[in-house]
Amino acid sequence: MARGKNRNKKNTGNEQEVVETPIEEVVETTEEPIEDIGESNVTETEQNTEVSQEEDGEQGNSSNPEQEEDGEQGNDSNPGTETKEVIVETPPENDDESLDEEEVEMSVEDILKSDMNAKRKLKEIKKIASADVVNLIGYLEDYVKYMNPKKFVDPKTGANKNKGLYKVLKGIVETSDMQTFKTKFTVVKLAFEAYTKDALGEVYLHRFDNFWTGNKKDLLTYQLMVSSIHMILQEPTSKEKVIKNLLDNKEVNLNKIAVRNLRNI
Repeated sequence: MARGKNRNKKNTGNEQEVVETPIEEVVETTEEPIEDIGESNVTETEQNTEVSQEEDGEQGNSSNPEQEEDGEQGNDSNPGTETKEVIVETPPENDDESLDEEEVEMSVEDILKSDMNAKRKLKEIKKIASADVVNLIGYLEDYVKYMNPKKFVDPKTGANKNKGLYKVLKGIVETSDMQTFKTKFTVVKLAFEAYTKDALGEVYLHRFDNFWTGNKKDLLTYQLMVSSIHMILQEPTSKEKVIKNLLDNKEVNLNKIAVRNLRNI
């Protein structure tokens, strides 16, 4: 009986040892791999990080010389750039703002003396001329469009349009200011030249004379004026003779101011 108990105790002890021993071993074995793996991973990660940082550092350091060279080149170019900027800013921008009335008139004179054709001169003068001159050019252009010889125009309407043109021309030659007269009369001559094959041609300007109503002296004055302008355009040297013939006609309805102006064109 006593031996049986001892065997059981031993067995019991063995079982306890057997049970306990594996548990301790399992814990130990499970902990050791975890610690080994963590340490190895950290070590490898740190090594990889250090290597990559060293490589990046070497690459960053290797690119610095180029950046320094670029910086040096940029610094070298700065003086040139500043010089160019100064040159660009040097031209004054106040030339146009400083133009006075005399300079604008000279610009008109330059246009009149240029080799541009009559239509181009009218276009350029229209850009810089005074409001009354611009309105005169606009009126003449509208007359040409409305009185286009290629389209039908009612005779009475055409005659009234010519009476309107006569009033404009008469108002110009009777202008008291000589310079205003010369400028506007020059514009009229340019328009007659520009549209000589159109509504301001001499033939077309007389096509509704038979339908003129009102004072016959006005009709005669209109006829002589438009014909005189065309004769001056065709033969500039005959200007004095043409004007003399116009003014010597006792039936012409023009005042003394008009006579003075026409003698000085």
